[in-house]
Parts: sequence; structure tokens; C-alpha cells
Amino acid sequence: MKLCVDDFSWIFDVQLVSPEDAEYWTYFDAKGFTGSSLALVSTSGVPEEEWKAWIMLSDDVPGEEDIYKEKNRPYYHFSNSRGWINDPNGMVRKDGRYHMFYQLNPFGTRGYDKGWGHAVSDNLFDWHLLPPALSADERGYSISGSALFDENNLSGFGRNSWILAYSTRYHNRPDLGQFQNIAWSNDGLVFHKYDKNPVISDTLGLDFRDPKVFYHKETNRFVMIVAFGSALRIYTSGNLKEWEFESLIDDSSFNPEHRIFECPELLEYKTEDGGSLWVLSFSWIEGRSVDFVFGSFDGKQFVRDPDIPLQRADWGKDFYAAVAYNQYGEMNGRTLWIGWMCYWPYSMQCPRNEGWLNLFTVPRDLSLVKRNGKYRIAQLPAKEIEEIVTDSFLISFKMDEAIRFPEAFRLTGRAENISSLRMEFSYDSGECVTLSYLPSSSEIVIDRKGANPYEIGEGFNEVLRMPYSEDSLDFIILGDVNSFEFYFDGGVSVLSLLCYSSEHKGCVRIEGDADIHGLKMDTLRRGRWEI
Repeated sequence: MKLCVDDFSWIFDVQLVSPEDAEYWTYFDAKGFTGSSLALVSTSGVPEEEWKAWIMLSDDVPGEEDIYKEKNRPYYHFSNSRGWINDPNGMVRKDGRYHMFYQLNPFGTRGYDKGWGHAVSDNLFDWHLLPPALSADERGYSISGSALFDENNLSGFGRNSWILAYSTRYHNRPDLGQFQNIAWSNDGLVFHKYDKNPVISDTLGLDFRDPKVFYHKETNRFVMIVAFGSALRIYTSGNLKEWEFESLIDDSSFNPEHRIFECPELLEYKTEDGGSLWVLSFSWIEGRSVDFVFGSFDGKQFVRDPDIPLQRADWGKDFYAAVAYNQYGEMNGRTLWIGWMCYWPYSMQCPRNEGWLNLFTVPRDLSLVKRNGKYRIAQLPAKEIEEIVTDSFLISFKMDEAIRFPEAFRLTGRAENISSLRMEFSYDSGECVTLSYLPSSSEIVIDRKGANPYEIGEGFNEVLRMPYSEDSLDFIILGDVNSFEFYFDGGVSVLSLLCYSSEHKGCVRIEGDADIHGLKMDTLRRGRWEI
């Protein structure tokens, strides 16, 4: 199919069935085009009379009253109303509100035909879905990238115009290469692709994507860091349209296996001596993990500090493509990021019949801390999570006592004098997830194979391990429908995972030989979703 309205078009595949046989309706939100003419045609030659009766124009989404109430829908982790989502993309704050873009196929639960979804929030947990910002068209999918504001109209699109930097590629023709592009908007609702795209081309680079663009005040230039196979490229520009290649990050000290990069991020942190430290993060295709590398950046070149070790951001399988809100403007230096909460090899095996697929982690505040004299990045749930806490109670703790947990919760506490420690989260329907801290082997082990009623393969049943050698274990555990996020040691050690259960309430039991202090259970409410 091809959908066209004004200068916006979307080419997509869709599986249509008669309304009486449909499990759900999917939709395209055309609010941004009120007053315009919309055309929908089949590009595969299917006669209009065979599909027109199965498509409607409506002010409401059929079945809207049940969206965000489905059995497998998370309470407070972000998911789209319909369709497939993966990488979070350009994230910015404007007029006190948080805008998040993300990879979206609204027409089906499949990871192709993608453009950019768009949502806005006052508190990072209650979201209003806006019309999609970018689409898949004749130039290919609109894949990952970033967003910023052109405060001084250096691009010529208007003062304070919204700029999206994104990649394109063709689903069935990877040999045609990947390209870097920009789109602009004056209202933050309807975005226009630059008519001279692409702004950077390289038909030889088959893994050339995911531009992170920001304005570097010290050099008065826009900077783009973009994945290029097993290396990263840095470009600069004075107007976002013409770009100059500056340097290549191709460092075997942290990429000796020449793994493929995705979703790079480059952020500046202030150090305790008044200086700054730049932290490069990226996702690996091989292994599907996200890592931090520490160093310096002069506006043209990133140089790694060899004395600071590589740090893995999250030890779960379900954390990927994490990117941050633009640090400048209204973020005022606050560093906040979000990751895609799934694992590519088994993503299509997760439950799909509710009409949506995939979710994001909670937004996480990042900070620079020291452990054993070395800098590390700590991640903690965004402070706004307090706005969805509806009930709290301290637990007078006894080992092996059953503690009830609701569908969505936060469990916090601290364990000391640990000889052994085990937590078992058991759902009323029988599924369970277990966490064990093994001081003898200096690791935390999490086993979720007891919470896999859909028989997901591709490593879902693999036991997850995270190195941990601290004498005490302070923890924040976020539970939601079908997911956990574990934060230890002030957020320096983190592990995220999906799990599945037929019922979502249950009991946690803590066993072993340890002193437990300050155990508290918070009930978290369902996010408020507006479509």
C-alpha cells in the first residue's frame, strides 16, 4: 500500500482481513493534516474493490477503549498503541515537555516498513501519542537517528526549527547502501524531509547509520557521530546540510573483534575537579549489548582514556539501542536516556496478537561516579517515577517470608554481611524468576526460564550473569507486567529482562544468610495514555 497526504507518503505492507475476522484494527493518525486530501492505493495491483471495504476514515480508533488494558500490556513502561517499535530516536525537551521519537511500524507487528513515532509527556510516564513524524517511502525506511533545535536558524529552516537527523535504507536491497538525511518542522507536529537529501552518502558502507547530531558551542559547529561498520565516523557542519568528515574512531583497544556498531551516543559529564569527561556509548550487533567508553572530545576527534575500563551498561539481554535526551537547551545538563527493551533474535517470538509489540525501559538518569578510584556511569530510574507511586509500606522482614507484590511495583532495600542470598519472584499462576547473589564467585545470577509460557527460544532460557564483588547489595527492583529492571550498587550494575506470566501478581521470598535493611514495597500505577 501507499498512503499520501501533502508532501508526506508511506509505503508499507499490511495484512488485511475482513472486519468480522480481525483481532484488532491498526491505524494512521492524520491529525496533523486536517483539511488536506489523503490518498491510499495498492502498489501491488490488488483491485480497490477487494480492500476498500476493510478500511475506514474515523475520528476514533476502533477498539480504542481496550487499548493499554490488554493482558500483556505493561503498566508504566512505554509501548505504542498499535504496531511494532524498536530503537528510541531523537529525544528533546521543549516548553517543559519531554518529546520522544522512536522506530515505528504502525501497520503491523513486524520490524520493517518503519518510520518514526512521536510521543510527548509532562512526566516521562504519562504519554500522549502524536502523529508519526517520518515514514518509509521510495528512498527507503526512515531508521534511527536524533533530534535537536536550530536555535539560530543556521540551516535556513527557521529560528528554533525542529531538526531530525536520520538514516535510510532499503529492506530488500542492502547493496544500495545507507544514507544520512535531515527533516525539519516549525511546529513539531508535521515534519518535512529536506528536498536535497541525502546530506551524506556512502554506497560502499552497508552498515552506515544512526546519526547522533548536536551543537558543539566551543567550535561553533554541528557534530555528527555515526556508525560505520566496525568503526564510528565524526562529521561537522555549519548548517546541517553540508558535512565535512573529521575523524574515524577505529580503536582495537575496545573493539578487537571488529564488531558492528549501532546507535552511538556522545555525552559530556562534569568531573569533581571542575573539568569534563566525554563518554561514548554504542550498541554492538554481535552480542546485542551496550557499552560505555570514557575519553576526551575536542569537537572533531574522540580519544579514549586507556586508564578507565570499558563498562557494560546493562547485563540483561533486553537492553539495546539506548540513546539520550539532547543534553542542551531545557535539559540544562541533565543526562537522561532510554533503551529498547527486547532482544532482536527472539523479538518476533514475543506475544503479538494484541496488536502491539515491544517496549522501552523506564527513562534513566545517568551520572558520573567513582568506584575504587575509577570513573563509572551510574543509572537510576528517572526521579519522575515518584509521580506514579500510589502506595508504600516498609516490610518487617523475616527470611523465607512471602511478600506480596502487585502487577507493577518497586522493591528497594539493602543486604549486608552476605554469605548467600536468593530472591524468588513467584506469580500466582506458577511462573517464577529467581535472583541469586553468589559472593564466592562474585556474580549475580538471574534465571527466568520459569517464566516462559510462550516457549520463546533464541537464548530466552539462558541464565543471565553479572559480575558483582561489593560487600553489600543495595537494590532497586522494578517489576511490571512481563518485565524486570534490577539496579545494584547505586545503579552502577544494572540488568533488564522480559519475562512472561499468565497472572501478574504474586509473592517474593528472600532466602539465605544475610542482614536485610530498609525493605520497602511501592505500588506503581498504570501510565495514562492518550491517542
